[in-house]
Amino acid sequence: MEKQNILLVDDDADLLKVMSEVITTLGYGAILASNGQEAVLQFEKHIPNLVFMDVKMPILDGFDAFFRIRSKFPNANIIMMTGFADHARWKEVKSACAIYLLEKPWPTEFLSELIRRHVTTKVSC
Repeated sequence: MEKQNILLVDDDADLLKVMSEVITTLGYGAILASNGQEAVLQFEKHIPNLVFMDVKMPILDGFDAFFRIRSKFPNANIIMMTGFADHARWKEVKSACAIYLLEKPWPTEFLSELIRRHVTTKVSC
């Protein structure tokens, strides 16, 4: 069986490291990106099973990256992450089938539960 991959997108290198360790401990492959533009390129290259994408990033923010990915891959499983909730934009991506808005910080157990619940989910909008 092919290893399931999870794309982690955040401009905080320390957070990417911690999340990557959690994901690999759970048996998944971790693909890393530090901004929205890299996220789009990594998604196209690897087509991961699940994405955790920060909202506020340089070069291309998470919301715009979300819409670029969804335009080419309408069934992409994307969980948005933020330390600064923008509820108006969240409603916009939620209506385009973002799975969840994960507000930072969160307990590791909750991250593990979200992964287990959504890594094999097929989004249909």
